[in-house]
Amino acid sequence: MVVGDQDIKAVALFHSRDLQQLIKNGASSYPSLANQILRLQHGGESLPPKLERVERDVNDNVRFQLSYIRPSPGSLTVSSGIIGRLPFGHREFVTIRTASGESLGDRLLSARENEFSVFVAAASQSRAVSGFADFFLLGIRHILTGYDHLLFLLGILIVCSGFFAAARIITCFTLAHSITLALATFHVVNLSNRIVEPLIAASIVYVGCENLVGRNSLQWRWILTFAFGLFHGLGFA
Repeated sequence: MVVGDQDIKAVALFHSRDLQQLIKNGASSYPSLANQILRLQHGGESLPPKLERVERDVNDNVRFQLSYIRPSPGSLTVSSGIIGRLPFGHREFVTIRTASGESLGDRLLSARENEFSVFVAAASQSRAVSGFADFFLLGIRHILTGYDHLLFLLGILIVCSGFFAAARIITCFTLAHSITLALATFHVVNLSNRIVEPLIAASIVYVGCENLVGRNSLQWRWILTFAFGLFHGLGFA
């Protein structure tokens, strides 16, 4: 979202699969979601959005381009009107800056925490820290509730012979996980969950079977961990 001198421009990107459960008439109904996607409030009053454009790209993503009349200086509250109705665990990363590129704030929205406020007249230095904290907490929550990833790592680590072997495996998994997470975030790689989730399940089954019958190949386990870690990163994305 960019706060200009006369207006506020916003671009929102969603995968069409996530939006299908919100509409009944296919792509022709996407414009009806414009008033719900990104809600702005100033002084207790809502700023009505103007839908500039809606389009669907080759990766099956739906891009909404919205504009709002720029309010007077003060607190601007940003919220999502649809995140609570999207698939469980859905997150929306919102970043706000001025036309000159100065950051006003950012936040990772979820169904439980779906709004935040910034000041349109001045940059909020604390928002960068808050945004980092949101990602850090999301990562911790992902680890603690990501039973598939924990089960995979347990299967990998249970036969490690020492600290350095375990450290190498954890490093490979983290590196691979980070690579595909970054690629998916920037829309370089976009695989369907119908492909990713079965591959993650297959990685757990494979590791369990190898622990039982393939112990002679365990010295190459770090390579296996890196390869499967790529799919686990896509699962997080």
